[in-house]
Amino acid sequence: RVNRPAVVNMSLSSNVGPRDGTSMLSQAMANVTGKGRVCVLSIGNDGFLRLKARKHFAAEPDTLRTFLENLYKAYVANGEVDVWADNSKPYKAQLVVYDRTKNAVVYGTEWYETTAADDDPVTINAADDAFLGKNYTGEINFASALGDNGKMELYVNFDLQYTCTKEEASNYYFGLRYVASAGTTLTAWSSTSTQLVGNGKTGWLEGSPDGAISDMATGAGVISVGSYVTKNTIPHLEGEANYNKSSMGDIMYSSSYGIDENGVSQPMITAPGYMVVSA
Repeated sequence: RVNRPAVVNMSLSSNVGPRDGTSMLSQAMANVTGKGRVCVLSIGNDGFLRLKARKHFAAEPDTLRTFLENLYKAYVANGEVDVWADNSKPYKAQLVVYDRTKNAVVYGTEWYETTAADDDPVTINAADDAFLGKNYTGEINFASALGDNGKMELYVNFDLQYTCTKEEASNYYFGLRYVASAGTTLTAWSSTSTQLVGNGKTGWLEGSPDGAISDMATGAGVISVGSYVTKNTIPHLEGEANYNKSSMGDIMYSSSYGIDENGVSQPMITAPGYMVVSA
């Protein structure tokens, strides 16, 4: 022991969790803080991605629909979507395939219903499914649990790569559909590799970057940090490289932002984080 203040500073983030400080990771970060101890965490770098979607189910029947847009490879599904209800009531989800040439859903998995029993995940292997096996390889996993906040979580992980021709694969959109009871609000957050989009289709929800923040940074006592621009050029052997996605003095274009589920505006502070050069 040296009896001096300690600062834990981590450029880490998490796309999974309720953003209210009750997840295992956010509680672990909160436990680092205390007398003479400060925990500083990045709020995330997803401020330009449509990773959050929310729907209030005012009446039944009603459905939250959103498409999955992979940012690294077209016509595949690879990533995760974590959905939290604002209560403990069960709800259902399915992964679907939408044919844009027919403007219709042409395939859907069996509906998965959430449970508080913490059962094993349900896995759908493309090889065991007539439609998926004809066009894709990979699998889909559904899992659910009742969080420490008393709210129902439904986590979906997917990795589907096309085995049909690229031209055939380009006809399809992957999507997720959720059905919940009246009075329930569902909030979805996707991983950085996958945006939630509407593709201009009626009834399909477009995600937003507002609220695409790290769950870890919402722990009690944690200081969340965004980034702003103090430098947008970097010298190199052939001159200077200009990076003009953000202007000097502005918040960095990719710095995450939004109101967490406790009503706290995030991030709490900002610091230089764009084109920072160090030895």
